[in-house]
Amino acid sequence: FLQDKNSVRFWSKIDGDYQKLKDVSDLEFNPIAVNRCLREIFSGKQIKNKHSEYQVGDTLYATQDIGNKRTNQEDSVLIMSHPANDEFKILVVSDGMGGADKGEIASQIVVQEISKWFRCVPRELYFDSKKMQELFNREIIKVNDKVYQKLSGAGGATFVGAVVTKDETIVSNVGDSRAMILKENKLNLVTEDDSLVFQFRKAEKGRSLTNQEIDQLRFNRHSNEIFKYMGAEKLSDVQSYLIHNFSYDKLLLFSDGITDLLSFDQIKIISRMTSPELITSTLVKEALSRNAYNLNGKSEQERGYISAGKDNATAAMYARR
Repeated sequence: FLQDKNSVRFWSKIDGDYQKLKDVSDLEFNPIAVNRCLREIFSGKQIKNKHSEYQVGDTLYATQDIGNKRTNQEDSVLIMSHPANDEFKILVVSDGMGGADKGEIASQIVVQEISKWFRCVPRELYFDSKKMQELFNREIIKVNDKVYQKLSGAGGATFVGAVVTKDETIVSNVGDSRAMILKENKLNLVTEDDSLVFQFRKAEKGRSLTNQEIDQLRFNRHSNEIFKYMGAEKLSDVQSYLIHNFSYDKLLLFSDGITDLLSFDQIKIISRMTSPELITSTLVKEALSRNAYNLNGKSEQERGYISAGKDNATAAMYARR
């Protein structure tokens, strides 16, 4: 899409200035200055933190933790409102993969590039969800190419992101990070994992999987093997969904450090019974402190349990008011 030349120059200058400054607290006109999540994304602090908690306004929340086993943080998270419209929002969770520092670099590139893109999106697209969905998915593919070029195919990341427009929310994903929506007492998975286990079981059943069937997949020894990710040599398409805003009270995004440990019922109970400002932190805390046990028992194909905090754990949420 076409950008106003003055706007492009303005944001380019801000981005350049940010790289030169260690403290941007005086730049009140820059969204980075008032959003700690953005500041820590661009300073590199987010992927160095063992634990992070963020809040933007009274509707956007995110929490992430390095977990009990990992020595580095490969998850990245983004929550922000559009600089020209507080109701126009974006959330992203990206789970790095590739070992050493490759995964954390990949996920960091993802959230940096998506945030720069979103704050330059024309405010009018808040009223055009279909056009916004088209541009969002196009940008995801462009970011994939940037990750591939930067890391030469040696690292990658998952992606799950949501853009809240006036009447609808766009949810797009690559990999096995998930988006869920909660409406009163009903929790539904919006996304489908780009994993062989998920897609094989769906094809085997010949229908969408139930929450209980999806819960059981986490115990499969190959459950985390994905066939799509950000940083691939070629990403031709992105799974994407348009959901009406009235269809949910809370929109939740997770890395598998959450969904491997917590069942749908656990996520639902915590999300319903906890104050909005504490939901993401409570979900992360539970994923770090509770083993997940396979009620069917251990088998050659399935694990008997999953250790609490076995991976980085990230949760982001938009709570509709």
